[in-house]
Amino acid sequence: MLLSAIFALALLLCVAFFQLCFLPQRAEIARLEEEAAKEQEALIAVQNFMNAHGDGAERVKARAARSSALEKRLPARMGQGDFLALLEREAQHEKLTLAAVAPGQIEEEGGISRLPLDVELDGDYFHLLAFLKNLEKSERFVRMESTEIKSEDGRLHVKMRLSIFAEKE
Repeated sequence: MLLSAIFALALLLCVAFFQLCFLPQRAEIARLEEEAAKEQEALIAVQNFMNAHGDGAERVKARAARSSALEKRLPARMGQGDFLALLEREAQHEKLTLAAVAPGQIEEEGGISRLPLDVELDGDYFHLLAFLKNLEKSERFVRMESTEIKSEDGRLHVKMRLSIFAEKE
């Protein structure tokens, strides 16, 4: 009888331990595992976002470079003298004669100023082509509006109307 009472008491203690300690601990472990899984998913989402959008410093640097390039293409001031120096330098580099440059009146439209320039050049075909390509590659946005080409003694005489642009002053 004593043995069965001890056995019953041991069994009762095991059931009480199971109910009071083991089951709540298992429930807490399951809750913590679920919370850890959610945190892991959130971390993966943040890492994926960072991988997709790159480093913030790189984005700022790239944006600054684009802004600088755009400012050079469409400067805040007309800079007519700088552009004329560019024309002269490119013409000399390509062995062309810059016969005349006549600026027109500045026209303003939609926050943009446009300065038309009538330019006359003398030279051969390939040098003229290289000059136009270099002008196209320049940092400044230049639009060629009209061109008249005449051949005289194997040389070309070119009259063209170019326009340069700037933000409205």
